[in-house]
Amino acid sequence: MHLSRALSIALASLSLTLAAAVPARPAGACGSYVQKSATQRAAEQGARDAVTAHFEALAAGDARAVRKVWSPSAKVTSLDADGQATRTERLGRALPRWLAARDGLAWTVTYAAQAADGTVTVAARVTWDGTLYEDVLTLAELDGRWRITAKSSQAHVHVAAGAGY
Repeated sequence: MHLSRALSIALASLSLTLAAAVPARPAGACGSYVQKSATQRAAEQGARDAVTAHFEALAAGDARAVRKVWSPSAKVTSLDADGQATRTERLGRALPRWLAARDGLAWTVTYAAQAADGTVTVAARVTWDGTLYEDVLTLAELDGRWRITAKSSQAHVHVAAGAGY
């Protein structure tokens, strides 16, 4: 009896050791697991870093630094509570509005995934001007740097038509 208890403890210890050694992987289709390549993980981290730089520059009121992480042709889309576009514009038009109400800006990057075409989609939860938004940003590696090429923002609560940042 003593031997089987010792064996049980050893097997449990081995199981825990092996479980800790296996890296966590996101679920793929049909519940299978997909291991991301080092290149994909690096791309996703580079895009996350660019999104963080965007929000840090915005919080600091640094318009020049915000523009550095955006593609010149990028579009910004505000969505209503139903996901319908209420406004689409270029960064130059949205940025002054963002900067004017940046007090209390807070964000958390929640997700990043690289698509087959090499772009990376990054999601962030953003509190801006007293409202919680779900942002989805698309980034591409341009001239060796990750840049935002598109962004959509959807308020968590119903807001007046035309609202958004």
